[in-house]
Amino acid sequence: MKTCDVEFSLAGVSFRRENFQQAALVPGDLLTLKREPENKFDPNAIAVYKGALHIGYVPSEWTRLLGSGTMECRVGTVRAHGAVLIASAVV
Repeated sequence: MKTCDVEFSLAGVSFRRENFQQAALVPGDLLTLKREPENKFDPNAIAVYKGALHIGYVPSEWTRLLGSGTMECRVGTVRAHGAVLIASAVV
């Protein structure tokens, strides 16, 4: 099994705008990715947290490539409407 770094834009920020702004992300910040198998909209959902703040989700097209359980990723760049995250994916 090989892994590689993948980049993706944080999804769902518009639903968590206050948390996203409070998180004050900067490039290099470490974030936690937590699977949400109980998520009623998508059982493959992966929530993104900075500390205790839920700031968004991994886009659905990446969730099957990322590992199981809790993972970490880093912020690559920050934009007004969201952030680009860098995580390791299984290829």
